[in-house]
Amino acid sequence: MHLYRLALVLTALSFVLSPACSAPAADADGDGIPDAVETKLGLLPQVKQELVPIATSKNENYSEEQAAQHAPDILALDACHVGGNRLLFRVTFARKPNFIGATLILYADMDNNPQTGRKDPHHGGVDLMAVVSGRDVSLSLHNNAYDSGNSMAGGTVDGNVLYLVLDAPLAVVGDQIAVGVHLLVQRAGGRSDGTPHRVAMLPRSAQAVPKLDRRQLADLRGFADYRYHNDVVKLERLEDKGLTYGQVAPKTPITIGRPRPAVPFSATARQPGKSGSATRERVRVHLLEEAGVARKATPIRFGFPLAKGALFDAAQVRILSPGGTEIPCQVTPTSFWPDDSLKWVLVQFAAPLKARESTEYTVEFGSQVKRAAASSPLKATETDAQLTVTTGPLQAVIDKRQFNLLQDVRLDANGDGRFAETERVAAFGPDGIRLVDERGKLFTASARPPESVRFEEQGPCMLVVRVEGAYAAADGTTYMRYIARLTFRAGSPRVELALTHLNDYLRTEFTDITSLSLPFAPSGSIRQGTLFLRDKAGKLQPREGRTLSLFQEDEAQCLVRADGQQSKGGQAPGVIRVSTERGALTVAVRDFWQRWPKGLSCEGNGLSIDLLPAQPGPEYGKNLPHYLLYPFVEGKYRFKWGVSFTERISFDFSGQTTPEEIDAETNAPVIAVLPASWYASTGALGRLAAPLQKQFSAWDAWVAAAYQANERSRVRTREYGYLNYGDWFGERGRNWGNNEYDFAHGFFMQFARTGNRDYFRAALIAARHQADVDCVHAYPDPYYVGANHQHSIGHTGTWSQNPPLATWSHRYDYHTEAANGHTWADGMVDAWYLTGDARVMEAAIGLGEHIVWAAAPAFKALGTHERSAGWSIKAVLAIYRATGDPKYLEAARHIGSVALSEQKFDEGGAWPHTLPRDHAGDRPGARGNNLFLIGILLGGLQALHEETGDPAVRKSLIAAAEWVLKSWDEVAEGWPYSALVTGEPLYKPSTSLNLLIVGPIAYVGHLTGDERFIRVAESGLRGVVRQGADAFGKSVAQKMHFTSGTLALLQEWYARRPDKGARVLDGSDTGLEEWAARTPVATLHNVRAPDEKRFFVRLDGPTGELVAKRSPHGSMMKRAETGTLRVLDAAGKVVHEEQFSTDTACEIRCPLRGAAGALFRVVIQDDQRSVWDLSGDGLGIVTQTVPGFRFGGVGRARYHFFVPAGTKEFRIHLLGVHSGTYGGAAITPDGKIAAVHQDSNPGQAFIEGAPKGTVDPRHPERGTIVVKPAPADTGKVWSLVVWAAMDLGCELEGVPPYLSRTAQEWFDPGR
Repeated sequence: MHLYRLALVLTALSFVLSPACSAPAADADGDGIPDAVETKLGLLPQVKQELVPIATSKNENYSEEQAAQHAPDILALDACHVGGNRLLFRVTFARKPNFIGATLILYADMDNNPQTGRKDPHHGGVDLMAVVSGRDVSLSLHNNAYDSGNSMAGGTVDGNVLYLVLDAPLAVVGDQIAVGVHLLVQRAGGRSDGTPHRVAMLPRSAQAVPKLDRRQLADLRGFADYRYHNDVVKLERLEDKGLTYGQVAPKTPITIGRPRPAVPFSATARQPGKSGSATRERVRVHLLEEAGVARKATPIRFGFPLAKGALFDAAQVRILSPGGTEIPCQVTPTSFWPDDSLKWVLVQFAAPLKARESTEYTVEFGSQVKRAAASSPLKATETDAQLTVTTGPLQAVIDKRQFNLLQDVRLDANGDGRFAETERVAAFGPDGIRLVDERGKLFTASARPPESVRFEEQGPCMLVVRVEGAYAAADGTTYMRYIARLTFRAGSPRVELALTHLNDYLRTEFTDITSLSLPFAPSGSIRQGTLFLRDKAGKLQPREGRTLSLFQEDEAQCLVRADGQQSKGGQAPGVIRVSTERGALTVAVRDFWQRWPKGLSCEGNGLSIDLLPAQPGPEYGKNLPHYLLYPFVEGKYRFKWGVSFTERISFDFSGQTTPEEIDAETNAPVIAVLPASWYASTGALGRLAAPLQKQFSAWDAWVAAAYQANERSRVRTREYGYLNYGDWFGERGRNWGNNEYDFAHGFFMQFARTGNRDYFRAALIAARHQADVDCVHAYPDPYYVGANHQHSIGHTGTWSQNPPLATWSHRYDYHTEAANGHTWADGMVDAWYLTGDARVMEAAIGLGEHIVWAAAPAFKALGTHERSAGWSIKAVLAIYRATGDPKYLEAARHIGSVALSEQKFDEGGAWPHTLPRDHAGDRPGARGNNLFLIGILLGGLQALHEETGDPAVRKSLIAAAEWVLKSWDEVAEGWPYSALVTGEPLYKPSTSLNLLIVGPIAYVGHLTGDERFIRVAESGLRGVVRQGADAFGKSVAQKMHFTSGTLALLQEWYARRPDKGARVLDGSDTGLEEWAARTPVATLHNVRAPDEKRFFVRLDGPTGELVAKRSPHGSMMKRAETGTLRVLDAAGKVVHEEQFSTDTACEIRCPLRGAAGALFRVVIQDDQRSVWDLSGDGLGIVTQTVPGFRFGGVGRARYHFFVPAGTKEFRIHLLGVHSGTYGGAAITPDGKIAAVHQDSNPGQAFIEGAPKGTVDPRHPERGTIVVKPAPADTGKVWSLVVWAAMDLGCELEGVPPYLSRTAQEWFDPGR
């Protein structure tokens, strides 16, 4: 049997067969339920379960083919009460159910009350929905009495039976449990099945039941079926290939209306010879050699923007040297304005640079400029069989029938212009690219003719040959594919290769390979090889030998073997040089250690570049954290369908270029910088604020600090690897972020504003990662091809926080389409504009095609997450602006029209709806909107209005902005997470999401001329800057995406002032004292930790009533069923004690009596899944900051404490519990800031049960405010202003450890 067919059979069998099939399963109590099932589901294997019939369904007697097409065929539903709050449901099917591509829902009216729960006609009264889909079991809640703390569901399949357990509060009727229940099972394109709604009266069991493991319950399979699991993820074994083509492919796929458009390099202008508005203009271009290595002729490549109508003919652009003379260059149009004038051109030339040299060249253009026709040695000839490129010193032959990258390479050593056989210096091996599959079978690029060979770029300075095809074996079978881009430059002996490996093998979700390598053959035997490592000073140090190998095993360590001697090294630069009797060849691999694992080796007459080297053994990678382990499976490399990666390699055939120069050219290419004023004046990058004196320098400082913190986080979190480099990790503690909020766009725009080359590099690796890994390049269902996957396990796996243990295996759904609210293209398009990166632009166009042919036609309603429309519009318009393709504009208009049709102008002006549970605060069922979701929607509508000027969109923007302003809090300088239709906030306002909102607010200010909007936008921006920089990639990108445009809008508005707004956010005055002064007194105590919380209460009169309010908070795992509140008098006598559930909110009232000034101690034992506030008329209340004391959801608030007379020094210790900025300021009695501390938690949440990530050894999440008070300020009450994204730890040292809300109620309880 063919290996792949056998693999498919085994995969299918592994899904169909359960371990119990091999022998009768143990069943100690004889109830027909195997003991293994009872153990997993908490069903008491020694106690017989008496199941009660509830409903039956007709046996459809499906054939095998019909069964695969339709939903699983239900025969019966039975149930019983197991004990406690646990119910068991047994669903019997006609055959073993397959839920891949199908969904079963058990609808349960747990309280048997039709008036609670869902209100719709088909499922009225339903409180919980247990959902089985794929291999996962989840729970959907529809009654506020049920939450994640008191309710859970789980299940498993045994033969043709699905067992489901529900743990949730039950309706007890005498000695019975009443529950209403019905089933529905569906498969897309097939017939559904179900049972009618029945009220089951189940005998009540007195049995005690064991605690369930939520992690195991959420998966129909057990942990033994996985190669790895921890508290957040589980990873599949080598033999588990995940989903199959048949389980995913639709019966009727969508029709894609055209072939995918090519990357828009334009050979000519659209209207050559036409004069534009520019006659002769000059723009300086700054070059800087940063590596400390002289370059003989370094290639310069950059995008040059032009204003609309300025220029139509690319021949009217030329480059002037620092001395003012014209030099040869190549100018390629890459984007046009709607009037056919040039919008962007890609400029290329060669420049000599000394080490660390800073110099300026000039772009000159206009109707009076004519670029000189320069002769070029760069030539290409083509026949049916081969393509020959001559650069001057080099000739390379590409075989078009048996593609092995370079069939023959010759160097004109004697300079006679001919390339003799004796001048042959190298060739790739006959295979070209070697892919070895999981079982050792060899597939090569040369075994099958490529599908296309074409010039992608061609001019006098450089040309790129693009070759695409499938790897093939000797027997003709194909397996995955490659895209090779070979770059040749005039006068250069070097060739650059960008090789994309793409998994389009669609029989199974996972494909595993052994290795991927490029064998290379210098002419003649190798006399000596030299590998290079970098010393502590960054200098290259050689390791020599005739037989050499280097294996970069992770981002920190490599293994070197030289003539049998083994040693270890660090971060290898990826440079190897081999010498033969014909000369020397040097190879450099870009980002070698960053994109580990990698290998280089030479032996005999061969050199190998191992893009994925054979792993040392099946244990390789097992010591890695799960988020790095996922693609390393028992000695193999695992790929998901549709994923790709690209490696970039430089070959120098001259033997004259130093390894240092090759390394620098490969890993530190020279970045051209244009003036920010030029980018801004053309408008080709969108709105951009060029520097004006020190205006916005506070924002620039924020970005600089965020960049540095994020780079430290990258190192600490180990965000490296061939599928990971360019992304950030940590979303929900287990996901790769897939550059959420478009990290690339934020930093490209800040590069354009500041010229900071570090930002350019960070943006480019992010854009390249997104293009290769996050975008779907192949999938059995064409609907998803081109889409941008949102944050998930392994970038493309389970996305959600809901499954307790998530998997890399995941059937794509609406979370992998443009309506997922996580779709962006601006950064990829920026990379196209600024660098001409064709691979990135291919992905951007693929995303545009997905939106046009799949997402937009299916987009018919906003739903409850309005950002789905905003991001989709913004993304597709970015691609439209780059290409001018009207299909993209049509798609944006359609999505925008859906949004406009649902807007409620007579109900606040936004898009009100019943808010989801996690958006409604403590007001379940509230009607309103989430502020940041509306902000993103408005950002998309702003982009649509900018492009179309549609008056309906203008009206929409203005009305919605008015609603947004209703919930703006001037004191907090921010918005609540959600608000009612009236603007009433449902959450405490904060600055955390400001920068997703203020951009369109400022835009509406320009539309209306109303300065209110401008003031709010500036204040919102200032509030974010004041609170300090973030380190977490998600937070950084979130705050940067729209801000370049916001700055430009503010700058444009303030340009009408005499001072042009030069001091706006100039950093000269942070306004911290004013801000602290405006910080309101805390309205609540909001004490979350430790488990034992302590308060002291003082009676102001003879009586009072204490009110203790518990509010659920956070998402910690449940650690206790109940908690206790005790009130003790001064003698220690308990005057009140009450238990409460740790699952729900509660309010405890306690009357207090005694003489005025009587003291009481309140001790609350709770499990930190809530915050507590104490209040009461006629009472003074302080909370004790015991070790481990923490506020929950502090936002920004003012508390009070006392500094005793004569205090010389005191300290306030802070802990930023969650990722993001935190801080505190000690305020003197007269309102002056005595000391302040602000920093950022780079990612890990310091709470019980949170996933434990790596910790920055500097511990920026911990800080101390040290105060040496003036004697006159002692003996008085001070205030403490604190702020944090979420929770904040706070402990007082050197002063009484008590905090009150107001100054008046502070008192010292004494000892």
